[in-house]
Amino acid sequence: MLQFVILLAFLVVTQFAAVSYSAPLTCPPPNEVLPCTCTSSATGKPSLACIGPTISQANIERLFARIRAVNAIPLDGGPEDPSQYTPSPSGKTLNWINITRFDLTNTEMTSLNNAPLIGCHFDVLDASNNPLLREIVLADINKLINGRYRGEISVAAETVRFDRCALGDSAWKAFTMFHNSVRHLSLKNNALAIVEYRSDYLKQLHALERLDLADNRIYEIRGSQFTENHYLQHLNLSRNRISSLGPAAFKILHTPFEVADKRLTIDLSLNNLYNGQGMVSEPYKVH
Repeated sequence: MLQFVILLAFLVVTQFAAVSYSAPLTCPPPNEVLPCTCTSSATGKPSLACIGPTISQANIERLFARIRAVNAIPLDGGPEDPSQYTPSPSGKTLNWINITRFDLTNTEMTSLNNAPLIGCHFDVLDASNNPLLREIVLADINKLINGRYRGEISVAAETVRFDRCALGDSAWKAFTMFHNSVRHLSLKNNALAIVEYRSDYLKQLHALERLDLADNRIYEIRGSQFTENHYLQHLNLSRNRISSLGPAAFKILHTPFEVADKRLTIDLSLNNLYNGQGMVSEPYKVH
């Protein structure tokens, strides 16, 4: 059993690690990306920012287009090499680029199309404090590269924050673009009413370790939403409207992936749940 667990963990890690990334990046001249900014670093992984109420989708598209142009890195990586990630007979790779962090905050955008972000690996992607943002649109990657692409990841990010936006339940599908790259996902203070269970959206986030859904409108946890999130250690559901938990709500706890001496911390405080002595007000840990 231990060998089985180690093998599966290895496959999850190596599947993502097999994505190839580009050489150190040079930032475009500042006037070419305004009102956004690109800040170079000694590591060759720049930090990007598009902040403020004047930011539009066109600004974001220009920023990433200029970065690729200045560094001569096209999005289309050409025919897939069988030794590379997700080979397919007529498929193509992406030319990935490394970004330390991308701050897309305090805008008045109502919709975000992920097309400019495709082929980017972010250590941190922070799109918080966008109170009008209700929609994340997934671009057709095959049209963008004019060919077939069967990779599971289109945007890679280890930490993703969309706090204090206006995202509803339709947004769950959008986060599948990160697939098994995202480890920390924060969606605090949005308009989420359910933890998606009818589809496999959440289950595709295999590497997820922290999920923060505090301050939403979630009213129940049912089904078995977390069965594929084998590495999940912190789940924050505080300050929602949860009044019932399904019998298989946290089925993940009974999988062979649970690491010894590690527990899943679930915060269900300040919901409509009662433990026989009063309302649940503190986080708790379960095996």
